[in-house]
Amino acid sequence: MKAESIFFYMALNSVLLKPVAWMMTDFTRDINWGFKGPYLAGMIQILIPLEHSAWSMLIGK
Repeated sequence: MKAESIFFYMALNSVLLKPVAWMMTDFTRDINWGFKGPYLAGMIQILIPLEHSAWSMLIGK
């Protein structure tokens, strides 16, 4: 399968699933802007690639 086909299907699925994400969101709750909110999520997402690269070095791939 070509890369363009994979990208197209991923983009199509993201557009089709967007209403589901909107329905699952509770807009009545406040957004936690403190350290346990988006800042913690950002720090965790920075650590994920580091973990993957560490495992790759241990496995040898």
